Amino acid sequence: MAKRPNQDIAGKQFWENRERFADLFNAFFFNGEPVIDPRFLQERNSEVASNIPLGKIYEHVKKYEDVTKVYQGTELSILGIENQADIHYAMPLRSRLYDDLDYLKECAALVGIRRADKVLSKKEWLSGMTKEDQLHMSLRIVIYYGEETWDGPRKLSDMVKIPDIFRPYFQDYEMPLVCINERENYERIYRNESVKNLMTQLYLLYCRDWEKIRDMDVCLDYDTANILSAVTGNKILIKAASQKKGGIRMCSALEELRREGVEEGRREGVEEGRKKGVEEGRKEMICSMLLTGMTSEQVAKIAKMTVEEIEKIKRKYKI
Repeated sequence: MAKRPNQDIAGKQFWENRERFADLFNAFFFNGEPVIDPRFLQERNSEVASNIPLGKIYEHVKKYEDVTKVYQGTELSILGIENQADIHYAMPLRSRLYDDLDYLKECAALVGIRRADKVLSKKEWLSGMTKEDQLHMSLRIVIYYGEETWDGPRKLSDMVKIPDIFRPYFQDYEMPLVCINERENYERIYRNESVKNLMTQLYLLYCRDWEKIRDMDVCLDYDTANILSAVTGNKILIKAASQKKGGIRMCSALEELRREGVEEGRREGVEEGRKKGVEEGRKEMICSMLLTGMTSEQVAKIAKMTVEEIEKIKRKYKI
């Protein structure tokens, strides 16, 4: 039997592709317009370790993201959330922390260069940066693959208690969040075929819209089938993805899934019938004992039931 793929690995493999990566950002931020050109995306290590200064101590923090690329100096990242029952209720804070780590990392590198080059004035020496220095922007999208409705915070203010008098001065942070199980994402304009298939087919699977899946009858490439099988645990998709050749038609997968469902239903029906038969036989035995004149207490002891349960049977069968 084919093993369910690891979701982290499947996610990395899927989003490492530049065309898919660019399409996600274009759909979310630019309404599907091809603003980010995948040809100019540069690779970047997605693991970053930074020392955060806290007074006289430094806290060492590591961050791990699925995929990170650089576009015109801007660091773009995808942070995937595993398909889990528990929503991450501190996600905006975590996402903002990752932004800050990116800025700290670049700032530290820039300070090292400036001090080594000895180009800093007396006023600039404290910060280690010149008046003209600027950091590059950091931007990330959080993807939630789960079926359960996201009921967690979407921005920092959702998880911070802010007195009304200070609310106008609170510097909020809104997390770019893609919930694949939401209609809003289903209606986004994705132009890359693999990304579009991932977003639409996973949404329709969660909605149990089998008719729509049949009508679309899309053919999934290996990477798309792999991440769908990792997220859903669907046995048919896992089997198809494990073969690593050709594509898989969702209509065919749905038909195979239907056949398996019919067979499973038949097996469950047989088992349910057996259980009902045993239960009916037990009730007949109890009725026979009661009709011989045995008391409810005596029958309950033999049948290992409560007196109340025996009395209920007596009332039902009018004994």
